[in-house]
Amino acid sequence: MEQLSIIQGWLEPVFEKHNVQLYSLQFNKEMGMNILQVAITNESDSIDLDICADVSEDISTILDAHEDAIDGEYYLEVCSAGAERELMNDQQIEESIEKYVYVSFKKNIGDMEDVTGYLKEANAESVTVEYMNKTVRKRLSVAKDNIKKIRLAVKI
Repeated sequence: MEQLSIIQGWLEPVFEKHNVQLYSLQFNKEMGMNILQVAITNESDSIDLDICADVSEDISTILDAHEDAIDGEYYLEVCSAGAERELMNDQQIEESIEKYVYVSFKKNIGDMEDVTGYLKEANAESVTVEYMNKTVRKRLSVAKDNIKKIRLAVKI
């Protein structure tokens, strides 16, 4: 974990240069290969291949300069965090207020296993989602300790 924090520090100027934010930084192992995955996003949620390629090129330059500081061989993968990305911490949840989200519950609330709607409020204990039940607009407050998963959703 400490190594990822150091790497993140090296990469901050790249994110600023390209006007993107780091969503997640992690080492994954796929088919025996170590992969350093850098997931990015921006304010307009419009990360395309050109942005990923530009960011990847600049990150590669920085990582090459620090190659002795990273253990073992790895492949670099720069990607979009995705339109339906999971919200992994309180900051990401708070930044998603007024966005369309999907929330699944650990324990049902009434007869509901999940809810999809607009995130209206978030605090240390709960989130509030505004959703439609047939033709009626409703609000549901969900305790954070009852959230199995919360992610952005695409409204169709």
